[in-house]
Amino acid sequence: GHALAIGINPIEWIMRQGDVFLPVEEHLDNLVWLWSYAVKLKDKLNSATNVISSLENRIVQFSKHVPWTSIAYMKPFYKRNLTAVALSEKEITTNPGIEPAILHQAWLLRKNCFYQFGEYNPSIGCTDFIKFGVPDFDRLFKFDWSNNKASNDKKMSPERLYFQRSELMRDSTEHGKGKVVHLHTNRRKKDMMLVSNVENGVGMLEDYQSSDELELLYALQDHLIDEYANLGIIIETNPSSNLYISRLESYSEHPIFRWNPPETTHLSEGGEFNKFGLRSKPINVTINTDDPGIMPTTLRTEYALLIDAAISKGVNKKDAEYWANEIREFSNKLFKDVHKPVFTAI
Repeated sequence: GHALAIGINPIEWIMRQGDVFLPVEEHLDNLVWLWSYAVKLKDKLNSATNVISSLENRIVQFSKHVPWTSIAYMKPFYKRNLTAVALSEKEITTNPGIEPAILHQAWLLRKNCFYQFGEYNPSIGCTDFIKFGVPDFDRLFKFDWSNNKASNDKKMSPERLYFQRSELMRDSTEHGKGKVVHLHTNRRKKDMMLVSNVENGVGMLEDYQSSDELELLYALQDHLIDEYANLGIIIETNPSSNLYISRLESYSEHPIFRWNPPETTHLSEGGEFNKFGLRSKPINVTINTDDPGIMPTTLRTEYALLIDAAISKGVNKKDAEYWANEIREFSNKLFKDVHKPVFTAI
């Protein structure tokens, strides 16, 4: 929340949060997402090149435990729905997995609302409402899902994966559920995937993030910050709230100093907040209170806390106050430009 995922150093977060337990479907999504950016940035970052092979191997392994990608899971699901999938046990156990690029394309298709797609009525045609909720309607409509799901063909297309996942999302039985992954975030041994502790389909899957992956995540944060800055996206910061929910130890650790540093030299190539040379500018931020009744705080207090934090980081008082005032002026202008009065004269 509040862009903290592209602000807090992944290594520092890991040291404070400890291990993570998450559904295998979510872990697979994370691996596929990271793989897509590793491929995109491989010519700029050694860490990206170093992790591609490992990510691809793990994507194949974990995809076999995800209901909507696994032949083993889909077989009983099809049987229950009176469709015939003639798969032998050998075909199930030797399933080579699905290519990461196909999984990533299927992931991108999730911007289409499956429920809206199901509302399509040929006699009425594709309404503007359905087109808005299903931007890839023509592509999905051309895919013959009814024939494909009863097919013997093991080849998984992005469309087929999209529809299989959507069907299982509406399924309330055990076939729609996957295993849990124990992600070891504080592992310090040789960089390799831990052996899955699974017997007869029961147990917990294990994985961990290598040092190269953590470096890539940090670089990827810089890449995304720059991408969002170029798109004109603004980050709403809520210092006290962010401090409480993200286990930061002091206001001086708040990522606002990374997003929009008081000292512009920190964004020079190779500087403190541009280590990989992926950033070209600061990203605009505002300072807010979030929920002053719960924190408790005021807007004046939030600014004062950040000014003090900047000074504690070595910024002189005059520069810290100038930096805060620049953010204040930008925020006030933004408020006036985009907010409309609740009541207007008729």
